[in-house]
Amino acid sequence: MTSCSLKTYYQIVDVKSTNLQKESNNYVYNDGVCKIVYNFWSNGGNAGFSIENLSDDVIYVDLGNTF
Repeated sequence: MTSCSLKTYYQIVDVKSTNLQKESNNYVYNDGVCKIVYNFWSNGGNAGFSIENLSDDVIYVDLGNTF
């Protein structure tokens, strides 16, 4: 048995930024120290992101203070 159905997407969070750029199909935050690339509206709703260190210093991400 098969069925045809439309996929329905619901927006549950409104994400805003004052320092946001667009590269290809991704959104980019860049403050000169780090670059964060994400696209929450990608196919399948990918909530992943990448962090690139643009400095010569070590960057620590405290996962205990993230949500």
